[in-house]
Amino acid sequence: MSFPLIRCKHAIAMRAAQFVEDGDKIFISASYTALLMLSYITAKNVTLFTNNTNAIGVTRRADMKLILIGGELNAPVGMLTGEVALNSLRSISLDKSFLGCHGISAQRGITTSIPAEAAVNDLILERTSGKKILLADRTEVGRNATFICGKCDRVSCLITDSLSNKGELRKLRRHMAVLQIKIPTEKNPVPETEESIEE
Repeated sequence: MSFPLIRCKHAIAMRAAQFVEDGDKIFISASYTALLMLSYITAKNVTLFTNNTNAIGVTRRADMKLILIGGELNAPVGMLTGEVALNSLRSISLDKSFLGCHGISAQRGITTSIPAEAAVNDLILERTSGKKILLADRTEVGRNATFICGKCDRVSCLITDSLSNKGELRKLRRHMAVLQIKIPTEKNPVPETEESIEE
C-alpha cells in the first residue's frame, strides 16, 4: 500500500471517528480503514463491538469497552466470521456501524471478496438503528468485488477521498449521503472536508 493511500485512509478514519458520540454502542468491521478509527475516537464511554482481532493491539481511550464478537478466525486478516459470529450479532443492538468494503458501486452495491464477511456485514446493517457509515477510498469506489454485502440504500453515508470517481459518486448520491475528504499533503497535513454530509 502506497504512503499517499495510507494517508488517505487515515483521513477517512479521522472524519468517521467524529460521528461517534458519548455512550454510543458501535460496530467497526474487519477493515483496515475502520480499524484506524480507534485511535481517533474522542467520545467517552463508547462500547465497541468488532470482528477485527487486530483491535486488541490498537491504542484507544481507557474508558472504551472493547467486545470481540467471537467466531471462526480468518487468520490472514484477523477477521471473525461464521455461525458463532452471526449468532452473537443477532443479540446486539447498535447505535452506529462503520464498515469497510472491497467495492462500492451504484450497480452492485457494497461488495467484498470474502464470502463469510458478506454475511456478517449484512447482519451488522440490520442490527444498526442509527447511522451506517461506509468507509471507502478511491481504489474501492466504482469497483465490484464478488460477494454482495448489501444494497446502496442500506447505508446512510459514504466517506471517501476527493480523488474518487466523480461519475460514480454522482450515482451513489441518489442512495446515500457522500462526504469527500481532501487528501492531506505535506503542506496541509490536516484533512479537510470538501463536501458536507447530507442529512
